[in-house]
Amino acid sequence: MPKNGKSEVNSQGLDLEHELPAADNEMQERAESGIPAQPAEPESELQKVRAERDTLLDRLARLQAEFENARKRAVREQQDYREYAAHLQRLARKNQDMRYPGQLMAVSICLGAPKANNPQHVLKVHGLKTPVLLANAIHDPATPYAMAQSVQRQLGRSGVLLTYEGWGHGSYNSSPCMRTTIDDYLISREIPRRGSSCAAVPPVG
Repeated sequence: MPKNGKSEVNSQGLDLEHELPAADNEMQERAESGIPAQPAEPESELQKVRAERDTLLDRLARLQAEFENARKRAVREQQDYREYAAHLQRLARKNQDMRYPGQLMAVSICLGAPKANNPQHVLKVHGLKTPVLLANAIHDPATPYAMAQSVQRQLGRSGVLLTYEGWGHGSYNSSPCMRTTIDDYLISREIPRRGSSCAAVPPVG
């Protein structure tokens, strides 16, 4: 105790022994009266910050996934382009008289496709009551005539090839002879003789 018998007060006028800050006094009164203390505001703010952080992390993860998918797609497109260019060069060598071969569409559709689980194989057809009728033009730019001949050989007695001696893909409308012969087969099951052909006619238009 000082000589004058009073409490010593600091330079700001606060009695170090008997006076408490207002906030501390309020907390002490609540504790003495049994009133529960109110939750601190910083905790709710922290929850908000955490929720915002989680949202941003989720958005970042989505953006990273989108970026990775775009990167993989770009790599596939580069591979497809190289494969496509190689096919074009091969087609150009084998079809020098055609600027855009008929196989071009098929090549572009199949780019990047997985290997077929049912690859081409020799046909095995037996016991047909009515042989299959094949129709193909000699100068077909999309399905070569040699392929039609190969199918006829594989079918044997179960297939007959009707030849159009002109050009074009899809020979049904190539001439009246082709239409009549095919119609007779479809309607009356009238099978043309082996080696049957229709002469080429000048295109209309």
